[in-house]
Order: sequence, then C-alpha cells, then structure tokens
Amino acid sequence: MSEMNAVDFGSLEALIGVWNGDGGRDVAPDPDGEEINPYFETITYSTVGNVTNAEGRTVIAVAAHIDDDSWNIIQSLFMQENATTISFKRQVVVGNGSLYYAQTTMIKIYGKTFEHTEQNSLAPA
Repeated sequence: MSEMNAVDFGSLEALIGVWNGDGGRDVAPDPDGEEINPYFETITYSTVGNVTNAEGRTVIAVAAHIDDDSWNIIQSLFMQENATTISFKRQVVVGNGSLYYAQTTMIKIYGKTFEHTEQNSLAPA
C-alpha cells in the first residue's frame, strides 16, 4: 500500500502532484515606478506523513507584519541595506482541479511605499 493510500490527507490531497502555470504576473518596484513581468512556474507538492485534514476546497492564508511580535518579517541583506518590508500576505486556494495564489508584499523602497504583487493560476501537469 502506498503512503498516500495509507494516510488521510483530507482536502490537502488535492494539492499533491505537479502544477504548471504560464499566466503569472509579477508587479515589482522600479526607481521610475513599477516593472511588470509575466512568468511561467511549476510547483510540486508531495506527501510527508500522517496528517488529518477537513474535506472540501482548501484555502491557506498567511500574513506577517514588521511590527508583529508573533509573525515578524526577516529580511535579506539587500532589503536590510536598501529597503524595508512592511508586510506580507499570501493566499493559496486549491480545488476543482486548479490551484490559485496571490501574494502582496508592502515595501518601502526608492523613497516610496510600493505594493509588490504576484499571482498565478496553475493546473495539474
């Protein structure tokens, strides 16, 4: 019996596999405004062991803020020297044969506050 058949992954079972998406959109800060770049990506989810989850559509949401003691933000050396990440939030929705995510990072850079966003819809490979 395979590990996946022996474990009840509940609604997270829909995530297991390889997902491809070619409609990604990255809006990033630029000294003169914003830079928009399309992208393609592959995300792979694999099993990890015994878990119990609820059934149905799965929504995973996370958020962090620079001033939050419980969910603080750790920044790269570049960001420490050139900018400040103020907040981050990401939502992943999986169900009905698709995986969608959207994330927003609020950044102080180039003398202004910028909303850096990424989003994409992916389908099973």
